[in-house]
Amino acid sequence: MSTQPEALRLAAWMDDMPSVIPGNDSNEWHNAAVELRRLHAANIDCVNHFNALMDERDELLEALKAASNYIDTLGGVSQSYRATIALVRNATLDEIAAKIEAMPFGDTAASFAVWIRGQKV
Repeated sequence: MSTQPEALRLAAWMDDMPSVIPGNDSNEWHNAAVELRRLHAANIDCVNHFNALMDERDELLEALKAASNYIDTLGGVSQSYRATIALVRNATLDEIAAKIEAMPFGDTAASFAVWIRGQKV
């Protein structure tokens, strides 16, 4: 059993295809294999960027939670201060969403950005 990702296994198979079926255009198969490897690498980059952003998000949420707990130990805050906290949180979520939207991952990045903006209070 191979532990190689399926996309890379398929690309290797495509590189060998012209030798299996006589008369096949080896350049077309090779170009398709190159594109498949490129897409596989782009997918890995997308996942890595997303995981890094989620780590940043988790750290930010922990800091916000700690700040909220501290405020509660002070006996709470005024309504205007709570509104300011909400504005800062929402601005931070917008900033994270904007970074995700700027990534070169098309609809996937846009979907993540929409979800993040949906976390606003």
